[in-house]
Amino acid sequence: MVESVVINIEGVGSVLFELNKQAKCIQIIDTPSKGICVEVPPGVSFNEAIEFARSEIGRAHKPVPPDNQDKCDNKNIIDKSDNDSTVVDIPGIGEVLFERKEKIRRIKIYATSSGSIQVAVPHKASFKEAEEYVLSSISLIKKQLLKMKYIEPDYKPEPTANSKIKNIPEIGPVQFIRSEKAARMVISVKPFEGVCITVPKGTSFRNAKKLIISKIDWIKKCQAKVKLIEHRKTNMSRKIAKIDIPAAKERLFNRLKKLAKKHGFNYNNAAIRNQKTRWGSCSSKNNINLNISLVLLPPKLVDYVILHELVHTRIKNHSKEFWSELDKYVGGSLALRAEMKNYSPGKI
Repeated sequence: MVESVVINIEGVGSVLFELNKQAKCIQIIDTPSKGICVEVPPGVSFNEAIEFARSEIGRAHKPVPPDNQDKCDNKNIIDKSDNDSTVVDIPGIGEVLFERKEKIRRIKIYATSSGSIQVAVPHKASFKEAEEYVLSSISLIKKQLLKMKYIEPDYKPEPTANSKIKNIPEIGPVQFIRSEKAARMVISVKPFEGVCITVPKGTSFRNAKKLIISKIDWIKKCQAKVKLIEHRKTNMSRKIAKIDIPAAKERLFNRLKKLAKKHGFNYNNAAIRNQKTRWGSCSSKNNINLNISLVLLPPKLVDYVILHELVHTRIKNHSKEFWSELDKYVGGSLALRAEMKNYSPGKI
Protein backbone atom coordinates (compact mmCIF):
# COMPACT_ATOMS: atom_id res chain seq x y z
CA MET A 1 0.00 0.00 0.00
CA VAL A 2 1.20 3.53 -0.79
CA GLU A 3 1.96 5.30 2.51
CA SER A 4 2.82 8.74 1.14
CA VAL A 5 2.70 10.66 -2.12
CA VAL A 6 3.64 14.14 -3.28
CA ILE A 7 1.15 15.87 -5.57
CA ASN A 8 1.72 19.19 -7.32
CA ILE A 9 -1.36 21.42 -6.78
CA GLU A 10 -1.75 24.46 -8.98
CA GLY A 11 -1.10 27.73 -7.18
CA VAL A 12 0.41 25.98 -4.16
CA GLY A 13 3.16 23.68 -5.40
CA SER A 14 4.15 20.30 -3.97
CA VAL A 15 1.87 18.93 -1.27
CA LEU A 16 2.76 15.86 0.80
CA PHE A 17 -0.05 13.35 1.47
CA GLU A 18 0.74 10.92 4.29
CA LEU A 19 -1.23 8.02 5.73
CA ASN A 20 -1.76 8.65 9.47
CA LYS A 21 -3.31 5.71 11.34
CA GLN A 22 -4.11 7.97 14.31
CA ALA A 23 -6.00 10.59 12.31
CA LYS A 24 -9.81 10.59 12.43
CA CYS A 25 -10.36 12.93 9.51
CA ILE A 26 -8.46 14.49 6.60
CA GLN A 27 -6.26 17.26 8.00
CA ILE A 28 -4.43 19.95 6.04
CA ILE A 29 -1.43 21.22 7.99
CA ASP A 30 1.18 23.87 7.11
CA THR A 31 4.46 22.75 8.72
CA PRO A 32 7.82 24.60 8.74
CA SER A 33 9.76 21.46 7.75
CA LYS A 34 7.45 19.80 5.21
CA GLY A 35 5.37 22.74 3.99
CA ILE A 36 1.75 21.89 3.33
CA CYS A 37 1.04 18.35 4.47
CA VAL A 38 -2.22 16.42 4.25
CA GLU A 39 -2.80 13.66 6.81
CA VAL A 40 -4.99 10.85 5.47
CA PRO A 41 -6.88 8.68 7.99
CA PRO A 42 -7.46 4.93 7.57
CA GLY A 43 -10.46 4.16 5.38
CA VAL A 44 -9.96 7.24 3.19
CA SER A 45 -8.22 6.70 -0.14
CA PHE A 46 -5.53 9.00 -1.48
CA ASN A 47 -7.88 9.79 -4.36
CA GLU A 48 -10.47 11.18 -1.93
CA ALA A 49 -7.83 13.08 0.03
CA ILE A 50 -6.35 14.61 -3.12
CA GLU A 51 -9.76 15.74 -4.42
CA PHE A 52 -10.67 17.13 -1.00
CA ALA A 53 -7.35 18.97 -0.69
CA ARG A 54 -7.70 20.51 -4.14
CA SER A 55 -11.08 21.93 -3.19
CA GLU A 56 -9.98 23.16 0.25
CA ILE A 57 -6.30 24.02 -0.16
CA GLY A 58 -6.99 27.70 -0.85
CA ARG A 59 -8.77 28.14 2.46
CA ALA A 60 -7.22 28.41 5.91
CA HIS A 61 -5.08 25.35 6.64
CA LYS A 62 -6.81 23.86 9.64
CA PRO A 63 -8.23 20.49 10.63
CA VAL A 64 -11.50 19.77 8.88
CA PRO A 65 -14.24 17.85 10.76
CA PRO A 66 -15.55 14.71 9.09
CA ASP A 67 -19.08 16.12 8.67
CA ASN A 68 -17.73 19.03 6.59
CA GLN A 69 -15.73 16.86 4.21
CA ASP A 70 -17.00 16.69 0.66
CA LYS A 71 -16.96 13.04 -0.32
CA CYS A 72 -16.05 12.32 -3.92
CA ASP A 73 -17.41 9.44 -5.95
CA ASN A 74 -15.73 6.08 -5.34
CA LYS A 75 -14.25 5.94 -8.82
CA ASN A 76 -10.81 6.06 -10.37
CA ILE A 77 -9.62 9.66 -10.63
CA ILE A 78 -7.47 10.31 -13.67
CA ASP A 79 -5.54 13.56 -13.44
CA LYS A 80 -6.02 15.40 -16.73
CA SER A 81 -4.16 18.52 -15.63
CA ASP A 82 -0.44 19.23 -15.83
CA ASN A 83 0.24 17.80 -12.35
CA ASP A 84 3.37 15.70 -11.94
CA SER A 85 1.72 12.82 -10.10
CA THR A 86 -1.58 11.20 -9.22
CA VAL A 87 -2.86 8.13 -7.39
CA VAL A 88 -5.29 5.72 -9.07
CA ASP A 89 -7.10 2.76 -7.49
CA ILE A 90 -6.41 -0.21 -9.80
CA PRO A 91 -8.72 -3.23 -9.37
CA GLY A 92 -6.84 -6.24 -8.04
CA ILE A 93 -3.77 -4.20 -7.06
CA GLY A 94 -4.92 -1.23 -5.00
CA GLU A 95 -3.67 2.33 -5.03
CA VAL A 96 -0.96 2.97 -7.63
CA LEU A 97 1.19 6.09 -7.77
CA PHE A 98 1.70 7.58 -11.25
CA GLU A 99 4.61 10.04 -11.50
CA ARG A 100 5.77 12.18 -14.38
CA LYS A 101 9.49 11.61 -15.16
CA GLU A 102 11.74 13.81 -17.29
CA LYS A 103 14.29 11.41 -18.73
CA ILE A 104 12.28 8.34 -19.69
CA ARG A 105 10.84 7.51 -23.11
CA ARG A 106 8.29 4.86 -22.18
CA ILE A 107 5.95 3.97 -19.34
CA LYS A 108 7.68 1.94 -16.62
CA ILE A 109 6.08 -0.07 -13.82
CA TYR A 110 8.01 -1.06 -10.71
CA ALA A 111 7.33 -2.42 -7.24
CA THR A 112 8.79 -0.78 -4.14
CA SER A 113 10.25 -2.59 -1.16
CA SER A 114 6.99 -1.96 0.75
CA GLY A 115 5.00 -3.81 -1.89
CA SER A 116 3.33 -0.79 -3.49
CA ILE A 117 3.24 -0.28 -7.25
CA GLN A 118 4.53 2.92 -8.84
CA VAL A 119 4.44 3.97 -12.48
CA ALA A 120 6.88 6.34 -14.19
CA VAL A 121 5.17 8.28 -16.98
CA PRO A 122 7.05 10.12 -19.78
CA HIS A 123 5.83 13.57 -20.78
CA LYS A 124 4.60 12.35 -24.16
CA ALA A 125 2.12 9.98 -22.45
CA SER A 126 -1.01 10.90 -20.52
CA PHE A 127 -1.95 9.48 -17.13
CA LYS A 128 -4.95 7.86 -18.85
CA GLU A 129 -2.62 5.99 -21.25
CA ALA A 130 -0.44 4.95 -18.31
CA GLU A 131 -3.47 3.60 -16.43
CA GLU A 132 -4.54 1.57 -19.48
CA TYR A 133 -1.01 0.18 -19.74
CA VAL A 134 -1.11 -0.89 -16.08
CA LEU A 135 -4.53 -2.52 -16.54
CA SER A 136 -3.14 -4.52 -19.46
CA SER A 137 -0.18 -5.64 -17.32
CA ILE A 138 -2.03 -6.75 -14.17
CA SER A 139 -1.07 -10.41 -14.60
CA LEU A 140 2.65 -9.54 -14.80
CA ILE A 141 2.36 -7.16 -11.85
CA LYS A 142 0.75 -9.87 -9.71
CA LYS A 143 3.55 -12.27 -10.63
CA GLN A 144 6.12 -9.73 -9.44
CA LEU A 145 4.20 -9.11 -6.21
CA LEU A 146 4.00 -12.86 -5.68
CA LYS A 147 7.75 -13.09 -6.20
CA MET A 148 8.21 -10.39 -3.56
CA LYS A 149 5.77 -12.16 -1.21
CA TYR A 150 3.31 -9.25 -1.20
CA ILE A 151 0.34 -11.32 -2.37
CA GLU A 152 -0.82 -14.74 -1.31
CA PRO A 153 1.29 -17.65 -2.66
CA ASP A 154 -1.79 -19.44 -3.99
CA TYR A 155 -2.14 -16.83 -6.74
CA LYS A 156 -3.19 -18.49 -10.00
CA PRO A 157 -2.33 -17.37 -13.54
CA GLU A 158 -5.11 -15.52 -15.31
CA PRO A 159 -6.41 -16.49 -18.76
CA THR A 160 -5.91 -14.11 -21.69
CA ALA A 161 -7.26 -13.86 -25.23
CA ASN A 162 -4.67 -16.43 -26.38
CA SER A 163 -4.63 -18.72 -23.37
CA LYS A 164 -6.73 -20.90 -21.07
CA ILE A 165 -6.23 -22.20 -17.56
CA LYS A 166 -7.04 -25.85 -16.89
CA ASN A 167 -6.77 -27.64 -13.57
CA ILE A 168 -4.88 -30.94 -13.96
CA PRO A 169 -5.05 -33.54 -11.15
CA GLU A 170 -1.80 -33.89 -9.11
CA ILE A 171 -0.16 -30.76 -10.55
CA GLY A 172 -2.82 -28.05 -10.29
CA PRO A 173 -3.51 -25.19 -12.74
CA VAL A 174 -1.77 -25.30 -16.12
CA GLN A 175 -1.71 -22.39 -18.54
CA PHE A 176 -2.30 -23.35 -22.19
CA ILE A 177 -0.95 -20.63 -24.49
CA ARG A 178 -1.70 -20.48 -28.20
CA SER A 179 1.36 -19.37 -30.20
CA GLU A 180 1.51 -18.48 -33.88
CA LYS A 181 5.29 -18.89 -33.93
CA ALA A 182 5.66 -22.20 -32.08
CA ALA A 183 6.60 -25.21 -34.21
CA ARG A 184 5.84 -27.78 -31.49
CA MET A 185 4.35 -28.09 -28.02
CA VAL A 186 6.70 -27.02 -25.23
CA ILE A 187 6.09 -27.54 -21.49
CA SER A 188 7.77 -25.20 -19.00
CA VAL A 189 7.75 -24.99 -15.21
CA LYS A 190 9.01 -21.61 -13.99
CA PRO A 191 9.32 -19.97 -10.58
CA PHE A 192 6.26 -17.85 -9.68
CA GLU A 193 4.64 -18.70 -13.03
CA GLY A 194 3.78 -22.37 -12.60
CA VAL A 195 3.22 -24.90 -15.36
CA CYS A 196 2.74 -23.64 -18.89
CA ILE A 197 2.43 -25.35 -22.26
CA THR A 198 2.89 -23.49 -25.54
CA VAL A 199 0.56 -24.85 -28.21
CA PRO A 200 1.26 -24.21 -31.92
CA LYS A 201 -1.42 -23.20 -34.37
CA GLY A 202 -3.28 -26.27 -35.67
CA THR A 203 -2.82 -28.30 -32.47
CA SER A 204 -5.83 -28.65 -30.18
CA PHE A 205 -5.75 -27.93 -26.47
CA ARG A 206 -7.13 -31.47 -26.01
CA ASN A 207 -3.93 -32.94 -27.47
CA ALA A 208 -1.89 -30.53 -25.38
CA LYS A 209 -3.68 -31.77 -22.27
CA LYS A 210 -2.82 -35.37 -23.22
CA LEU A 211 0.85 -34.40 -23.43
CA ILE A 212 0.66 -32.74 -20.00
CA ILE A 213 -0.89 -35.86 -18.45
CA SER A 214 1.79 -38.09 -20.00
CA LYS A 215 4.49 -35.89 -18.41
CA ILE A 216 2.97 -35.58 -14.92
CA ASP A 217 5.84 -37.35 -13.13
CA TRP A 218 8.41 -35.09 -14.78
CA ILE A 219 6.33 -31.98 -14.06
CA LYS A 220 5.99 -32.90 -10.36
CA LYS A 221 9.78 -33.23 -10.06
CA CYS A 222 10.18 -29.82 -11.68
CA GLN A 223 7.58 -28.31 -9.33
CA ALA A 224 9.52 -29.55 -6.31
CA LYS A 225 12.70 -27.88 -7.60
CA VAL A 226 10.83 -24.69 -8.46
CA LYS A 227 9.39 -24.43 -4.93
CA LEU A 228 12.92 -24.44 -3.51
CA ILE A 229 13.92 -21.67 -5.92
CA GLU A 230 10.82 -19.62 -5.01
CA HIS A 231 11.55 -20.03 -1.31
CA ARG A 232 15.17 -18.95 -1.77
CA LYS A 233 14.28 -15.94 -3.89
CA THR A 234 11.50 -14.71 -1.63
CA ASN A 235 13.79 -14.97 1.39
CA MET A 236 16.38 -12.96 -0.53
CA SER A 237 13.76 -10.34 -1.43
CA ARG A 238 12.77 -9.92 2.21
CA LYS A 239 16.40 -9.50 3.26
CA ILE A 240 17.08 -6.97 0.49
CA ALA A 241 14.24 -4.79 1.75
CA LYS A 242 15.96 -4.60 5.18
CA ILE A 243 19.45 -3.66 3.93
CA ASP A 244 21.08 -0.65 5.60
CA ILE A 245 22.03 1.00 2.29
CA PRO A 246 24.70 3.51 3.52
CA ALA A 247 26.43 0.83 5.61
CA ALA A 248 26.24 -1.70 2.75
CA LYS A 249 27.77 0.73 0.26
CA GLU A 250 30.60 1.59 2.63
CA ARG A 251 31.34 -2.08 3.24
CA LEU A 252 31.44 -2.96 -0.48
CA PHE A 253 33.51 0.10 -1.44
CA ASN A 254 36.03 -0.70 1.28
CA ARG A 255 36.28 -4.35 0.23
CA LEU A 256 36.73 -3.38 -3.42
CA LYS A 257 39.55 -0.97 -2.54
CA LYS A 258 41.24 -3.52 -0.28
CA LEU A 259 41.19 -6.36 -2.85
CA ALA A 260 42.30 -4.06 -5.68
CA LYS A 261 45.24 -2.81 -3.63
CA LYS A 262 46.16 -6.30 -2.40
CA HIS A 263 46.33 -7.80 -5.90
CA GLY A 264 47.53 -4.77 -7.85
CA PHE A 265 44.35 -4.00 -9.83
CA ASN A 266 43.46 -0.55 -11.11
CA TYR A 267 39.91 0.57 -11.90
CA ASN A 268 38.42 3.90 -12.90
CA ASN A 269 35.18 4.56 -11.00
CA ALA A 270 32.99 2.35 -8.82
CA ALA A 271 29.27 2.40 -8.10
CA ILE A 272 26.95 0.34 -5.90
CA ARG A 273 23.55 -0.22 -7.49
CA ASN A 274 20.38 -2.24 -6.95
CA GLN A 275 20.66 -4.23 -10.17
CA LYS A 276 17.96 -6.63 -11.24
CA THR A 277 19.95 -9.44 -12.86
CA ARG A 278 23.67 -8.85 -12.36
CA TRP A 279 25.86 -9.18 -9.31
CA GLY A 280 28.45 -6.94 -10.89
CA SER A 281 29.87 -5.54 -14.13
CA CYS A 282 32.99 -3.91 -15.52
CA SER A 283 32.79 -1.49 -18.45
CA SER A 284 35.26 -1.00 -21.27
CA LYS A 285 36.53 2.04 -19.35
CA ASN A 286 37.12 -0.09 -16.23
CA ASN A 287 34.17 1.36 -14.33
CA ILE A 288 32.96 -1.26 -11.85
CA ASN A 289 29.35 -1.68 -10.72
CA LEU A 290 28.48 -3.91 -7.76
CA ASN A 291 25.04 -5.06 -6.64
CA ILE A 292 24.12 -3.86 -3.16
CA SER A 293 22.61 -7.31 -2.48
CA LEU A 294 26.15 -8.70 -2.31
CA VAL A 295 26.21 -7.85 1.38
CA LEU A 296 23.74 -10.71 1.93
CA LEU A 297 26.10 -13.33 0.50
CA PRO A 298 28.83 -15.29 2.32
CA PRO A 299 32.15 -13.35 2.39
CA LYS A 300 33.89 -15.78 0.02
CA LEU A 301 31.22 -15.14 -2.63
CA VAL A 302 31.43 -11.37 -2.15
CA ASP A 303 35.18 -11.60 -2.80
CA TYR A 304 34.54 -13.88 -5.78
CA VAL A 305 32.26 -11.31 -7.46
CA ILE A 306 34.56 -8.38 -6.71
CA LEU A 307 37.66 -10.19 -7.99
CA HIS A 308 35.70 -11.39 -11.02
CA GLU A 309 35.07 -7.76 -11.99
CA LEU A 310 38.63 -6.70 -11.15
CA VAL A 311 40.02 -9.39 -13.46
CA HIS A 312 37.79 -7.92 -16.18
CA THR A 313 39.87 -4.73 -15.96
CA ARG A 314 42.60 -6.81 -17.61
CA ILE A 315 40.66 -9.40 -19.63
CA LYS A 316 37.40 -8.25 -21.24
CA ASN A 317 35.88 -11.68 -21.91
CA HIS A 318 35.22 -15.07 -20.31
CA SER A 319 37.90 -16.99 -22.14
CA LYS A 320 40.00 -19.78 -20.63
CA GLU A 321 42.62 -17.13 -19.97
CA PHE A 322 40.11 -15.19 -17.87
CA TRP A 323 39.12 -18.16 -15.69
CA SER A 324 42.75 -19.16 -15.29
CA GLU A 325 43.62 -15.63 -14.15
CA LEU A 326 40.67 -15.53 -11.73
CA ASP A 327 41.74 -18.86 -10.23
CA LYS A 328 45.00 -17.24 -9.14
CA TYR A 329 43.05 -15.02 -6.74
CA VAL A 330 40.02 -17.05 -5.64
CA GLY A 331 40.99 -20.70 -6.25
CA GLY A 332 38.26 -22.98 -7.61
CA SER A 333 36.42 -20.27 -9.53
CA LEU A 334 34.13 -22.77 -11.28
CA ALA A 335 32.96 -24.19 -7.94
CA LEU A 336 32.29 -20.68 -6.64
CA ARG A 337 30.49 -19.85 -9.86
CA ALA A 338 28.22 -22.86 -9.33
CA GLU A 339 27.57 -21.83 -5.73
CA MET A 340 26.48 -18.38 -6.92
CA LYS A 341 23.56 -20.04 -8.72
CA ASN A 342 22.01 -20.70 -5.33
CA TYR A 343 21.43 -16.95 -5.02
CA SER A 344 19.64 -14.47 -7.23
CA PRO A 345 19.92 -10.68 -7.26
CA GLY A 346 16.58 -8.90 -7.30
CA LYS A 347 15.30 -5.30 -7.65
CA ILE A 348 12.79 -4.63 -4.86
